[in-house]
Amino acid sequence: TAKIVCKNKKISTNNYLMEIDYGNAEGLNLTELNQKYPEILKSWKKGMDPNFPKGESLKNVSDRLNNFIKNKLISKKNLNYLIFTHNVLLRCLIGNIYKISKKEWFKIDIKYFDLLEFRLENNRLISNIDRGKYLSIFKNFY
Repeated sequence: TAKIVCKNKKISTNNYLMEIDYGNAEGLNLTELNQKYPEILKSWKKGMDPNFPKGESLKNVSDRLNNFIKNKLISKKNLNYLIFTHNVLLRCLIGNIYKISKKEWFKIDIKYFDLLEFRLENNRLISNIDRGKYLSIFKNFY
């Protein structure tokens, strides 16, 4: 996507921004996940944040994201970035910014190719999402 949008621009990658590692559950739909790893769905129903088998949890992804923000964005304050990343990572970002409980992050509705704007203020990322997009992202909360 970045190559298509950013023709003739320098593109760099960063492993902090990778999608969640689903480990052995990669490619499974919810029914298959429940059949093969029923403890994951049981944990979710209890509001827990389990790791996928040989993979990550939301906390792991959130920690990676926070490391990126601290080490890449805050340390280079006067630069602008266009970042292409993945749905779970964006849910972690929005969940953290809006102080939503991890057990509710699955409700955050981010569409593919949504442009979400943030700005750095006092060493914190602040959402710059317009009202229409905000209502769309949080429609599952009301």
